[in-house]
Amino acid sequence: MKPLVGTPLWRHLWLWTMAAMGLTWLTLAAMAYLVGLYEADEISDGQLAAAAQLWAQAPLSSPAPPARQSRDDLAPERHSYEQPIAVLVWQGDTLLLDSHGLQTQLGTPAAGYLTTSVEVHGELHHWRVFTLEVAQGTSQRRVTTVMDLDARFELGRDIALRLARPAFIVLPLVALLLAWTLRRGLMPWQQLSQRIDALDPFNPQRLATDRTFADFSSTVRAINALMDRLAQQMQQERDFTSDIAHELRTPLTSLALQSHVAITSTDPVQRTQALHTVQSQALHAGNVLAQLLAFARAQRQAGPEVEPVCLNHLGHQTVAEHAQAAHERGQDLALETTAPDATVTVPGRPLLLALALRNLLDNAIQHNPPGTQIQVDVWADAQGCGISVSNTHAPRPADGPTVAVSAASGLGLGLILAQRIAAWHGAQWQTHPTDAGWPIRFALFWPHQRPSEPMPPTNADSTTNSGTNSNTDRSRV
Repeated sequence: MKPLVGTPLWRHLWLWTMAAMGLTWLTLAAMAYLVGLYEADEISDGQLAAAAQLWAQAPLSSPAPPARQSRDDLAPERHSYEQPIAVLVWQGDTLLLDSHGLQTQLGTPAAGYLTTSVEVHGELHHWRVFTLEVAQGTSQRRVTTVMDLDARFELGRDIALRLARPAFIVLPLVALLLAWTLRRGLMPWQQLSQRIDALDPFNPQRLATDRTFADFSSTVRAINALMDRLAQQMQQERDFTSDIAHELRTPLTSLALQSHVAITSTDPVQRTQALHTVQSQALHAGNVLAQLLAFARAQRQAGPEVEPVCLNHLGHQTVAEHAQAAHERGQDLALETTAPDATVTVPGRPLLLALALRNLLDNAIQHNPPGTQIQVDVWADAQGCGISVSNTHAPRPADGPTVAVSAASGLGLGLILAQRIAAWHGAQWQTHPTDAGWPIRFALFWPHQRPSEPMPPTNADSTTNSGTNSNTDRSRV
């Protein structure tokens, strides 16, 4: 197994989880501070009101004695919950009590809550003031309680720290437990990765589904399907290589034998025949290599992306390219379409499809005698659409007489390439004839494809050199 490269998944998840937890903790700390301030406000106001209620009922009859505490005593104490309160009590207009000597700075505040700013020894302080007025007989008692607001901030900060402090102990423990849990939880994924890494594409295997978590089922099915496709493609490559080797073996063997005859024979006629055979087989081998090079070039230029390919245009163009060759061999080449008023379009690679159709026409023209009728059909119906090449005579190999070809014989590298291109485009490779008039037929058929749009008129539909059919959907060249 190859060593892992990059950051492990469990560490990536752990880092993101810890970042989320840290952000959550900061949010909770901020919320705790805000809640602490709110609660401090409520507690402070409640203390001021409670103290005022007590002093409103306290028996005071003499004027206020000199203040025994300074206003500095209203500053926040070190203990968060210790909040000093100053008290001022009036009976009518007479000041009975001034616990911190604040009367000159406060004056006579109105009833209710009040927040004011007071400078004490050059420092600005914010006081919270509550005044309560109570009628007592013929007079009225007014009680004012005062608290420094800085005590509220101290109380809020103390509440927030008390709530957030446990996280400093819990977070490291949670981080360790989370790292262990993620590593343990991702072990099935690592085991699946090891099983995938152990797969051998040259020895078709499948991943077992009985030991897989439900979350991995789709992944296992996709990998098994991929292995099946790889096995199928590799088998096709083996068959393709075998077909090419078989196609080249015959001319190469003939070259070796006939060259030996040409070297050792003393009969001039036999030597001449041997040299002609060598020339013919060399041309055949060169044709095979040329087809392979054209196939490789078309694959390279086609690229991985597919695009709409018009079979009507493909048929017209290919037939026009082979018209001269068919004429020189005395053959009748025709193009017929059953959907003349619509473009038959399929998804594919234009260069590869053109190569397939060109190979089929080359085989039909080169391996059939003069007088052969060759027809390219483009059709579309309820079942699908396709393009085919049919002829009235059986093709023959380059070094032998005319022979009958079955649907599975695969004679010629051109047919092999066309069949491979059909498979790559998801088209069905059909070799059965449509009627008695066309005993040999090779077709690429796409199921469930329909004509797409009206096709503009083209001059190729009326061009002939050996007669014109009365139907407007058929042309001869």
